[in-house]
Amino acid sequence: MHCDVKTMSTTDTHDLRDKVYVISGAAGGLGSTVAGLLAAAGARLLLTDRDPAALERIRAGLGPAAERTAVRAGDITDAALGRRLGATALETFGRLDGGVSAAGVIFFASVLELEEKEWDTTMAVNLRGTFFFVQGLARTMVDAGAPGSIVTISATSANGPRPNNADYAASKHAVEH
Repeated sequence: MHCDVKTMSTTDTHDLRDKVYVISGAAGGLGSTVAGLLAAAGARLLLTDRDPAALERIRAGLGPAAERTAVRAGDITDAALGRRLGATALETFGRLDGGVSAAGVIFFASVLELEEKEWDTTMAVNLRGTFFFVQGLARTMVDAGAPGSIVTISATSANGPRPNNADYAASKHAVEH
């Protein structure tokens, strides 16, 4: 399923009953929106983010779908997170059909002002975290013989920098390529 949050609504006819998806960055704007859309289509979800309280709020906000949603706090910069979440999905739901890598950060600073720590954080979350999250889920799916899809989220900045986000543009360009 192609999930375009600009055009997909909860009234679309996507039927994802019995499908299981893992979503990183689920406490953020994009991640929580994707969670809501997939839940409305009947999917079972495993949500992850660094903030357990925020994850519980997102889960509770899913209404009746909260009963078929699990949450696990995790840091996307942990290279083993995707593999652990894949195993958790299999243990909890008995299957894994895909994932959405929605975790991301952005620091709004000019090239002259951007700190090394901010650059490193952006690359660790947006690039390295995305890669190892996808790799971990994909390994789990291949080992389980489970076909499916994993979606990564990029940005228009990937195709040309915007003022004050060189780090973000570089990380999203790398995700696309």
